[in-house]
Amino acid sequence: DMPPGKYRFGPNRNGEWFHSDGHVGRGKGGGLASSAQGMDHMVRTLKSKTTASLVEVIRMASLTPAERAGIAADTGSLEVGKRADVLTLDRELRVRHVWIGGHEFK
Repeated sequence: DMPPGKYRFGPNRNGEWFHSDGHVGRGKGGGLASSAQGMDHMVRTLKSKTTASLVEVIRMASLTPAERAGIAADTGSLEVGKRADVLTLDRELRVRHVWIGGHEFK
C-alpha cells in the first residue's frame, strides 16, 4: 500500500529492486512483485474470488507464509510465547486495530 516508487523485494540490504505504480509492482523483465498491495487487500480479494473459507484465507495469510519462511515458531498464529503482532478486521475485512509487540498501534 505504498505510493508509486522504487522499492526492494526481499531484504533491504540486497533485495531485488522493483517499480510500483501504486497498484502493481514489476521487477526486472516485467515480473510481478506480490508485495504491491497490502495483505488486507489480498485477504479480501481471496475471500471474494474463491470458495475458501475465512479460516482458510486467514491461515493462508498468516501461518502458511510463516511456515514457508521458517519463522512459524515465533509468528504466524496466536500462541503463548509468539510475537504479539495482531490485527483485527471488521465484517468487510478492513483493518480495525493493530497491535505490535502487544501494544496497540494508532
